[in-house]
Amino acid sequence: MLVFLPILALLALTRLRMRTRITPTKPAKHYTSLSDGAWLFRMADGGAESERDATVRLPHGFGERSAAWFARALSVPQTQLDSGAFVLDFGAVSAEATVFVNGMEVGRHRGGFSRFRLDGSKYATSPFTVISVLANNSRGLTNVLPLKSDFNLYGGIFRDVGYHIVKRNTPVLSLFSNGSPGVKFMQTNAISRYRPDAAEFNTVISVACFGVMRENSRYFNVKVEVFYPGIGRRVASRNARFSLNFNCTIASSFTIPFSMRKPRLWDGRADPFLYSATVSIIYQQNIVDSYTTNIGVRSYFLDQERGFLLNGREYPLHGVNLHQDWMNLGWAITPRYTLQNFKMMDELNATALRSTHYQHSDYTYSLADKYGIVVWAEIPNLEVSPADPLYYANAVSQLQELIGQSYNHPSILFWSLGNELSVTDASSFPMPLVFMLHEAAKLEDPYRLTVMAINTPDLSHSMLSIVDAVAVNLYHGWHDNSLNMTGPDLDRYHHSSNRISLGISEYGAGASINYHSEFPVQRDHTEEYQSLLHEQTWPQLKMRKFLWWKTVSNLADFGNEADSEGEIHGRSDVGLVTYDRSVRKDAFYFYKAVWNSEPMVYITSRRFKKREMQSVDVKVYASGVQAISLAVNGVPMGEMDLREDRVHVWTGVSLLDGGNDIVASSSDGSVVDAVRWLFTSTANEVSVAGA
Repeated sequence: MLVFLPILALLALTRLRMRTRITPTKPAKHYTSLSDGAWLFRMADGGAESERDATVRLPHGFGERSAAWFARALSVPQTQLDSGAFVLDFGAVSAEATVFVNGMEVGRHRGGFSRFRLDGSKYATSPFTVISVLANNSRGLTNVLPLKSDFNLYGGIFRDVGYHIVKRNTPVLSLFSNGSPGVKFMQTNAISRYRPDAAEFNTVISVACFGVMRENSRYFNVKVEVFYPGIGRRVASRNARFSLNFNCTIASSFTIPFSMRKPRLWDGRADPFLYSATVSIIYQQNIVDSYTTNIGVRSYFLDQERGFLLNGREYPLHGVNLHQDWMNLGWAITPRYTLQNFKMMDELNATALRSTHYQHSDYTYSLADKYGIVVWAEIPNLEVSPADPLYYANAVSQLQELIGQSYNHPSILFWSLGNELSVTDASSFPMPLVFMLHEAAKLEDPYRLTVMAINTPDLSHSMLSIVDAVAVNLYHGWHDNSLNMTGPDLDRYHHSSNRISLGISEYGAGASINYHSEFPVQRDHTEEYQSLLHEQTWPQLKMRKFLWWKTVSNLADFGNEADSEGEIHGRSDVGLVTYDRSVRKDAFYFYKAVWNSEPMVYITSRRFKKREMQSVDVKVYASGVQAISLAVNGVPMGEMDLREDRVHVWTGVSLLDGGNDIVASSSDGSVVDAVRWLFTSTANEVSVAGA
């Protein structure tokens, strides 16, 4: 027996090596970024700006509803062009892109928010190839969403640009599946009112090639692996063997199921846990293509009375709407700006984000995954929907691109089919389009819900029975003077909604940090009125458990050329922070107080520095403390226990002539806030901060 031990040991070692053998990697795809470096830019409208070139760096946009040219020369080795296809890759070009390679048109894309790719192999040359892009954002586009908007529509190239060299006659993840990565990790047991004890996935891959696949070389293997991050422990693995058709330029779809027992869940803000998942294409014993992303396991459900359920428990969704534009930048923002938005949402402890009103960058959704913020993703199907087959086709195309490109983000739970579509205008009756979009969404993704935002009080309309849930844009107290009717109207809608789940997708008021008043009134754009509206609206929403969604409009001010109110025309000032994100308005701290339990004390009206009345009310937002004390010029004004509504008001506080120091603190002194106000009898009725 002892004689055979070395032989048995050798066999065991050989098997171990066979099991752990690493498959060599010989990528058939090579990506080169064109986002760095200079591009030539010229307006194409025939005006003075179209007579000269400018040198710009991407992302770059233009505010005019016009068109502009972008161009760049690049060097591609002849050996690469001989052996592989030349595929251009654009993250987003608004609103219609026509792309040329060495002066020859290679394709056109309609829609300003999604990724698209075009094959330029036929016209690419070595040593130099010139790429030209005509970005058309003119008002003459009649079949590209959106046709109408209450936000600025910018033209330009807004996200990453690059090109792929793809080896011919080799299977790869398709580059032409609606601009997607060619992989969907579909959790098939996601919609459930119960906490999942296991995760069931279908990995759906789209594979194609440039060229042909001969009979003796059509077969390839696919390996799916899921890892616990950090320690690299593999928790799921599946292998499968497939074959492509002879003409493999048309992508083929394949499905590989796998399961995970007792997974750690993506659990919103409490624990947004993400696994790492990889799909590898193995051809002729080499990994020729792969895709790695983060995935999450979760269950969710909408209950008409209990609201939103995450992983089997009630989980209130409250947060913000967000436009992607930024002061002086428009849509030409880089990831650091997006990260700043999320840091503010994190400070608020927002649990929900409506990515208003279009597809946002993939980085936006990745940050939502990381921060545990549930996302409502949307296409720009706004207000009007003409009965035009080309418009319908573009709406479906933009939805397919949104779903395909964003599918693997566990934070996204809802696909929105439109915002405030008119049900009374016979010329743009949206019901056929909504039905078409709903069917397209379910075909692309049967494991998420379709939603719509509406502004009609008629929730019994048959159009609303098409989608899985609705939410209403309701601006009581801003568009009308019925500030206290938000709750009663929501009750009425709830009882007349044919048992469809109901949320509130927009509410709010505008405010300038430079407008203030002792007696705020509707639409005066003072910080005081904006705060008052939110203080009175939020309790009406919080007490109604049936609301599955509650999002403020908006996280930040945004550009809107049609807006002529407020301090700055062409800007909507409904944000909780300013357009440049430099100042958090008082209302921001109200929501921080009611959503975030961390210790905080904040004195409102801090920019109302010149006071016109000697006797004033001092309002303090607080959370995470037992009691709040107030002192004025060193004189104690008393202490208040922490209120449930987080709003604490000391009335009739007398100011001295000249400067007044106001100090609020927690009872234990651990958090303190202070402001300085000036009382003069000649202060203006509406003051300018710091004047």
